[in-house]
Amino acid sequence: MKLFKIYGNFKFPDGKQAFIKEIKAPKESRAVDKVYSLIGSQHSVKRRNTVSYTHLRAHETSLHLV
Repeated sequence: MKLFKIYGNFKFPDGKQAFIKEIKAPKESRAVDKVYSLIGSQHSVKRRNTVSYTHLRAHETSLHLV
């Protein structure tokens, strides 16, 4: 598993809201999908046109994150 650190932003009523999320996933596409899911459920943001990520870093990890 890899630990992905994803930086991005989404549209908010007052402008844009920046975020940084750390996600444990086997590949990049799953990590990005999980971020879309989390932001959508926490802030009622639609993934298809409002969430964007700008930077993604991957680190190998053997940590068991909960």
